[in-house]
Amino acid sequence: MNKSIWGETWTKLRPYVYPAWLTYELGLRSLKYTKSVHEFLEDNHEIISQHIGRFGNQLINLVSTGATFITTQAFLTIPAGLLLYHFFKKDNITNTRTEERLKRFL
Repeated sequence: MNKSIWGETWTKLRPYVYPAWLTYELGLRSLKYTKSVHEFLEDNHEIISQHIGRFGNQLINLVSTGATFITTQAFLTIPAGLLLYHFFKKDNITNTRTEERLKRFL
């Protein structure tokens, strides 16, 4: 493992702290995005309620915000945290399966 200016303790904690921080930050971003979806639907509730009623408006608001949060967590936050954790656990990621998988997207 790489040396750290903060000593051996930080070197051992680093694989857990950075992914946890990334997961926390992306979780906050997805909550803000979910809140924006909720606010948009609330601001336009008169237009939406004309077509599907008040209960339908609340239901679509709940489903949309829930789907937004779950989607961002499942496809962004959790994979990014796991990927960062995986990178810190390996000394050298050259010629690994993960590198080959990522090259397809770059």
